[in-house]
Amino acid sequence: MSSVPHKLASSHLLIIRFSSFGDILQACAVPRGFAAAYAGAKVDWLMRSDFASLLSHDPGVDRLIPFPRSAGFGGLLRIAWLLGGEAHTHVYDAHANLRSQVVCWVIRLRRTLRSVFFRRSPARPRFLRRPKERVKRWLLFSLGIRLFPAPFRGAESFLAPLKPWGVGGTLPPGPHVFPGREPDSELDAFGPFVALAPSAAWEMKRWPPEHWHRLITLLPDLKFVLLGGPEDGFCEDVRRTAPERVVNLAGRRSLQGSLQAVARASLTIAGDTGLLHA
Repeated sequence: MSSVPHKLASSHLLIIRFSSFGDILQACAVPRGFAAAYAGAKVDWLMRSDFASLLSHDPGVDRLIPFPRSAGFGGLLRIAWLLGGEAHTHVYDAHANLRSQVVCWVIRLRRTLRSVFFRRSPARPRFLRRPKERVKRWLLFSLGIRLFPAPFRGAESFLAPLKPWGVGGTLPPGPHVFPGREPDSELDAFGPFVALAPSAAWEMKRWPPEHWHRLITLLPDLKFVLLGGPEDGFCEDVRRTAPERVVNLAGRRSLQGSLQAVARASLTIAGDTGLLHA
C-alpha cells in the first residue's frame, strides 16, 4: 500500500517516454500505480507519434501527446513550451535521454517565468527521473557482475523511482496493456493458434532460427502465427517449416495489430522483444 494513499485528487501526471515498443509496454503500469496513490488523478503521456497506437485503448491514460520525429528539435521545444503552460502537478521523465531532459528544462523555465511575472501562477510541478543504471549495465554486460534484482522485472523498474511520491514499487493489479479487440477475419478463420515472435532488436536476444523450425516440428498438432516487422525476412523461412499450419504476419501488422494477435493467441513464445512484455 502506498505510504501516501489517495492524496491530491487534483493531481495531474505527465509521463515522458518517447519509445520504444518494449519500454512503453513495461511503463504501462505507471498510470495505474499513480492512480492508486492519487485518487482522481489525470495522466498525460508524451511519446513518439509512431508508438501512440499502443496506448490508444488504455483507460488509465487521459491524453496522448504524440511527438512526430520529423518535427525535429524545434518541434520538441515548441511542445515543451506548451506543456509548461499546463497545470501538471507531477512530471515523470521515464526516458532520461537528452530529449526528455530538454522537455523538463523548458517546463521548469516556463513555470518559473510564470511564477515571477504572475502572482496566481500554478505551483511548479514535482519532477522525477528514471535512472539509466549505466554502471550496473556495464558491470553486467562487460564483467558478468549482476547488481540488478533477480528476477529483474522491467515494469517494476519504471515504478520504483516514484516511491518519493508515495507510489508503490510493486505492480498494481493488471491488466496493464490494452490492445483493443478489433474484428479480424483472417485470424478468426485460422482458428486457435500459438503466436511466435522470433525477432529482437539485438541478435544476442534472439533464439536461432533453427530452434523455431524445431519447435514447430515438435508440435505437429498446433497452428502458429509469426509476428514481427518488415525487416524480419527470415520469418518467411520459418513459415516454410509447415506452411499448411503456419501464417507469417511479420511486416503485415501494425504494432497495435500485433498486440491484438497476442491477445487472441492461446500462448505466445517470444525472444527478448516488445511483444514479450505484452
